[in-house]
Amino acid sequence: AAPGSTAPPATTRRVATGTGFYINRQGHVLTNAHVVNKCKELTVSRQGSAPIPASVVKSDTSNDLAVLIAAPSPAVAAFRTGRPVRAGEAVVVYGYPLTGTLSSGGTVTNGSVSALSGFRDDSRYLQVSAPIQGGNSGGPVLDTAGNVVGIATSSLSPRGRDVPQNVNFALKADVARTFLEASGVPVETAGAGRDLSVPDIGEKARAF
Repeated sequence: AAPGSTAPPATTRRVATGTGFYINRQGHVLTNAHVVNKCKELTVSRQGSAPIPASVVKSDTSNDLAVLIAAPSPAVAAFRTGRPVRAGEAVVVYGYPLTGTLSSGGTVTNGSVSALSGFRDDSRYLQVSAPIQGGNSGGPVLDTAGNVVGIATSSLSPRGRDVPQNVNFALKADVARTFLEASGVPVETAGAGRDLSVPDIGEKARAF
């Protein structure tokens, strides 16, 4: 800037990240609404590939869900059908928590379904013990066959002297399927499959 003039303000660019997963071969990606709300530009980054543009097809803030459209994917997640989730059932969470701090290659955590309702008995959610941090939001919660039973959404934060241990919440897959059907978005489903090891479930999730 010339002497006596005012330099133009620097442009501030805020970047937020979360997790999403492909739900059909047309290129639809499911995530949380709070991951994409108020974003002016959206990109989907697949491991080992350059970011690609994406846009919101529909968002449901009441259930904290959003479905995006991006480039098609050769691998997609399948929602579990045929048997209800049970308390005590083992689950695996895949996602990209604390981007820029933790592994850029995605993290795999495992635990169990602690309860069949969420905060204050909200029946839309599962309580799970598998750790969830910021950036996990929108990621898949998978059963032992690698099928989707929930969408990682939030964790219970410490209040006062009470420090919650592994109290995390996932929106139930049935709520997500209802949202997607109402949005005209097809999904893949799968019945009970053979049990996989946690590393194999992580590899399966990494692909979608």
